[in-house]
Amino acid sequence: MNTKNIYLLGLGLLAAAALASCDNVEDSLAKPITNPQEPIFDAASVEYKAFPYIDASDPQVGEVEVAYCVAPTLPAGFTLSGTLELSATEDFSKKIEVPLTYRDHHMYANVGDIAAQYTELYTKNPATVDLYSRTILTAANGTDVVRIGSIDTYFGNEPYAYTPVLPSKLIPANFYLMMGDGSDWDYAHALKMNHAGSNQYDDPNFSIVVKEGVSAGDKWIIVPAETIYKLRAGAPLAGNDYYLPVFDRVDNGTSYGDLDEQTSGDIDAAMLPSISIPCEIDINAQNMTYSAKAAVENYYATGNGWSNWGEHWMPLSTTNFSDYNGFLNLDSEFKFAPQAGWGGDFGTSAAVTETENNGVFSYSATLDRASDNIKIGHAGLYWAYLNATTWEMSLTETKTWGLIGDFNGWGGDVVLTPSADLYIWTGELTVEAGQGWKFRANSDWGVNLGGQADALWNNGDNIVLPEAGTYTITLDLTTYPATYTAVKK
Repeated sequence: MNTKNIYLLGLGLLAAAALASCDNVEDSLAKPITNPQEPIFDAASVEYKAFPYIDASDPQVGEVEVAYCVAPTLPAGFTLSGTLELSATEDFSKKIEVPLTYRDHHMYANVGDIAAQYTELYTKNPATVDLYSRTILTAANGTDVVRIGSIDTYFGNEPYAYTPVLPSKLIPANFYLMMGDGSDWDYAHALKMNHAGSNQYDDPNFSIVVKEGVSAGDKWIIVPAETIYKLRAGAPLAGNDYYLPVFDRVDNGTSYGDLDEQTSGDIDAAMLPSISIPCEIDINAQNMTYSAKAAVENYYATGNGWSNWGEHWMPLSTTNFSDYNGFLNLDSEFKFAPQAGWGGDFGTSAAVTETENNGVFSYSATLDRASDNIKIGHAGLYWAYLNATTWEMSLTETKTWGLIGDFNGWGGDVVLTPSADLYIWTGELTVEAGQGWKFRANSDWGVNLGGQADALWNNGDNIVLPEAGTYTITLDLTTYPATYTAVKK
């Protein structure tokens, strides 16, 4: 019988004796007396020294030495092993766990196991980082595994400098778009591309909106930041300094292609695409592809009813040249155009999906640049969304607008009165100093407006007026973000 089983048998005998001693005790309310389990293997005699450097840049190296360890002599049949835990945070809420093997007073871990978990849990960024560490030591005999020390005993609690696995390709941290004619390049006005991710390995997507051209020409190439620094220092454009856009196809108004790394400074200008201002260009620096499309400031809608097919063009606005929002006064048919006038107008040949919830109608469709009108079943003022990449459209009817906030315990709405064109809504509001409030449609939070007087956004912050009092509130939905005025009585 092994050591652990002897220990468990002892616990069983103690439990049986305890039960027998309670035969004559009835309805006892006393709390049971408990004693913490004594460790089978004492941790005090263990000498453990971490080697706090793990280089996983080449996961093919196999094992890496992580610690020096001297443990007391174990009973026959037992071997020393352990688990190394690594974490980016001190609380180890998300951690790497790798088994350790013991040989000649040293602990070893498989560097490939560490690298795979680090990439999955944290990042693909190859930068060296410090990771918190702790080690659980165990003694094993076949399937029996006993922890050395108590459940809270850890060894080697010190940071490890960890060098991650090298990526398949190194990606520059910044890229620029440079324009010219193919031989003369305006590097002084090169545009730094935007990057929204934490690093270029987890998110290799960069973008730029080109709003103005340059006198040097309307051709474009992509260059890493290092190339811009060289050009500004007087060096010529050389091989491996830039990427040429190679056109592939056009799909729904967006051009796609590859970015070929060049090995020569000579460029065939006839191969280069031209920029049509304004233009949005996106690149993926991992697989070196690009997309380019017109950067439309606003899409506009017009139709039958109030807008009278071109008498009024109702705008949708964007902050990213992809997602467009606004309020549309619609009757039964309408179309979109990329400007407040005819030309390039589009609709859909697909069916529009209608849904209804408590008398409020919503519509969704995928537009396809067809000349067919978009048809809906109910006239009204709609909160509209258009995605200029997927061409998905959604409409949510706003039948009523009201005020809600601290002044009424965020329950119920002070109803606003609409103008004939449904774009201006007015009402009266009484508030105490510091009370927050918002606009919302349909007495529901699906569409609500908050923020500043000149910039009301859907789901924006609570509005706070500077003084207590009674105000005439006017909500203006003719543009988005919407606006309001508050005139104190």
